[in-house]
Amino acid sequence: MAKYKQLTREDRVSIESALGRRVEITDDAVAWIIDIACQRPADLGYAQELWTLKNLRANQGHSIPVDVELEKVEPPEFLYHGTGEKFTASIDKQGLIPKSRLYVHLSPDEETAVKVGRRHGKPVIYLVRAGNMKRDGYAFYRSVNGVWLTKEVPVKYLRKKIWT
Repeated sequence: MAKYKQLTREDRVSIESALGRRVEITDDAVAWIIDIACQRPADLGYAQELWTLKNLRANQGHSIPVDVELEKVEPPEFLYHGTGEKFTASIDKQGLIPKSRLYVHLSPDEETAVKVGRRHGKPVIYLVRAGNMKRDGYAFYRSVNGVWLTKEVPVKYLRKKIWT
């Protein structure tokens, strides 16, 4: 909240334009956010994985230009991206791009990528040669909930696996 209040008027207008509405942060909203943030997900009826992936989306800077305070980190040799079969033609042609997000989201293991892919229908997993990307100058970040992030993944770093 403090960071939002410190933004210049131009930065606030940019955020508001991205959201399509005016952003107002009241004292009641701040109190509510602090109250929710200090509770365990189970206390609110959420499973841990749903809480971190659905309710705390700003960890990865999903679609609004916020500073998520990510530091560059050395990625493992391989990461994974789970998606639905309906998106593979586009990915095979242009690689992984963030679209409306700030970063491409990658999973640390195939099992997690399969779970992500199932949200979009029949899962398809892409093996991402993250080590090669890093050596070629691409930056990687890891959010507090373990999701790996990068600005893009060109096709040459991908290998597709259709999950059965």
